Amino acid sequence: MRKNKLINNFFVLMTGSMFAQIITIIFTPVITRIYSPESIGNSNVIISLSAILLPLVTIGMHYAIVVSDNDRESNSISNMTRNITILFSIFLLFILNILPSSFFVYFNIPNENYCYPLI
Repeated sequence: MRKNKLINNFFVLMTGSMFAQIITIIFTPVITRIYSPESIGNSNVIISLSAILLPLVTIGMHYAIVVSDNDRESNSISNMTRNITILFSIFLLFILNILPSSFFVYFNIPNENYCYPLI
């Protein structure tokens, strides 16, 4: 029984990642027609930094939701992860408002106004 549950959890994670990649592949031609290469590059810098910071922000708790034993524990972990992420996003927005020029100059991003919705 335990092995079957492990296989089910594996396939849930695998199919979720697979569908995310498929959506990216499908919409890439549409995005490249709408935005300039410079805009796509700037957003990719922000997205890459977010991908690096995500495990630090959530403390890896998003993986614990999948392996939790009951719904109450899953909801508790989900709420905690959401609250930590919201607090870190507010903190990051505050930092970017204090030090905007140094951050955007360091990563060679010319216009910082469009990046705030990505945070």
